[in-house]
Amino acid sequence: MSGRFAYRLLTAALLLLTLGVSCRKEEFRTGDQEDQPRTSHAGRIPQPRNRRVMLLYSAGYNSLSGYLRDDIDDLTNGDFIPGKHIGDNVLLVFSRLPVYAGNYTTPSAPALFRIYKDGAGKAVRDTLDVPGIGPETIASSAETVNTVLSFVKSAFPGSTYGMVVSSHGTGWLPEGYFTNPENYDGSGDIWAAPEKRSLGQDLVGKVSHEIDLKDLRNAIPMRLNYLILDVCLMGGVEVAWELREVVDTIAFTQTETLAYGFDYEKMARRLLVPGEGGATRAAMDYFEQYDSQTGQSRSATVSVVDLQQMDPLAEVCRDLFEKYRDVIATMNPAPVQRYYRYDKHWFYDLEDILLRAGIDDEEQAKLKAAMDQCIIYKAATPYFLSIPITHFSGLSMFLPSNGSDYLKGWYRENVSWNEATALVK
Repeated sequence: MSGRFAYRLLTAALLLLTLGVSCRKEEFRTGDQEDQPRTSHAGRIPQPRNRRVMLLYSAGYNSLSGYLRDDIDDLTNGDFIPGKHIGDNVLLVFSRLPVYAGNYTTPSAPALFRIYKDGAGKAVRDTLDVPGIGPETIASSAETVNTVLSFVKSAFPGSTYGMVVSSHGTGWLPEGYFTNPENYDGSGDIWAAPEKRSLGQDLVGKVSHEIDLKDLRNAIPMRLNYLILDVCLMGGVEVAWELREVVDTIAFTQTETLAYGFDYEKMARRLLVPGEGGATRAAMDYFEQYDSQTGQSRSATVSVVDLQQMDPLAEVCRDLFEKYRDVIATMNPAPVQRYYRYDKHWFYDLEDILLRAGIDDEEQAKLKAAMDQCIIYKAATPYFLSIPITHFSGLSMFLPSNGSDYLKGWYRENVSWNEATALVK
C-alpha cells in the first residue's frame, strides 16, 4: 500500500513530478436490471422500505485516474457488497476515466453501474442505461451530476441517499484560480477567469472542466444523508455552509488528500450497513489508515460536520468578525495554522484566526460551544507532509489579510458564508 501513498495534487504537472501513475483497464459487465417486485393486489408496485442508496461519483478523467480505478476495485472487492433483491441496499458507481493514463484527447464514455453479489456470492458490475449520458459526457459538470442523481432517485427509491465524490478540488476558490491566480489578480488575462468555484476535473485536451460549488448545490435533486468529499482542500466553512441546504452531514479534508484517498475496502460496509458508523466511521477509517503510516505518508486531516447545526457558528462568527474586523484584515498570516503548500495561501484554520485576533475567554467559550455543536469528528496527524499541524479546529477559512483585492471582492460577492457573517466587507 505504501507505494500508492502519493500526493493527490491539484494539477497533473505537479503530480507527475512526484509519482508515476499506474493504470489498469476497467471492465464493466452489462447484465440484468434490478429484480422486479411483485405487484400487490391493489395493482401498486411496493416500494422498498429502509433501503440505503450509496453512489460513488468518480470524476477521474485527469491525473488521478489510476488511483480512482484502484478505489473502484477496492470497493468492488471490499468486505461488504449488497445483494440485488428489491429490499437490498444499493451500491452504485458513476465513473469517467481515460482509456489510458495521461490520454485526455481520446473520448472516454462515462458509465453508471451497480455493484452487487450474485447468487454464487460473486461481485458483479452491471452497467445501467442512463438517458442523457453519452460517450463525450463531461463528469465534472453540474448538469451531469443532476442527470445521474435524478436517475438514481427514480430508479432506486430509498429511505436515504448518500454520495462520495472522488477527484481533484480547490475548495471555495474560483475555477482556475488555484493554478493561475495571476489571471485574476491583474497580471494575466482577467477575461479568461470564469467566476466559479472548483470541484472535480475533466481534463479534455488542455481544457479543464470543473464544477461550481453553487451549481453543485442546485444540481442535487434529493436530500443527501451524507456527502463525503475525497478531494483536496474542501474542508472549509465556506464549502460546508454552501451545501447545508441539500446535505445533512459532510466529511472532508482541510489539507490536500494523499492520492490513495479514503478506505474504499470498508466504505460500503460503513455507509450501507446499519450500526457500522456511517460517514463518521468512514472518516475515522481514513484517518487511521494514514496515522498508522510512517514518514510523509503519515499525513491526514479530516472532519465530519453536521450541516444542520451550523447556524450558531455563523451567529458567533458574525459578531466576532465585526468586533475584530481591523485586526483580522491586517493579521500577519505567518503564525496562523495553514493547510496549504507552496504559495497557495487561501486556507487557514478558522478558530486559530480568531484566537490570534485576540478574542477573550467568554468569546472563546462561545466559539468552542458553537464548533462543538456542529463538528461531529475531527482528527489530524502531527504533520501534513511539511506542514506542522499544531492547531486543528476541523474547519478551514479564508484569511482576508492574505488575499488579493480581486479575491476579497469575489469572496464578498459570491461566497454564501460571507453573506451570513460579513467576513469581508
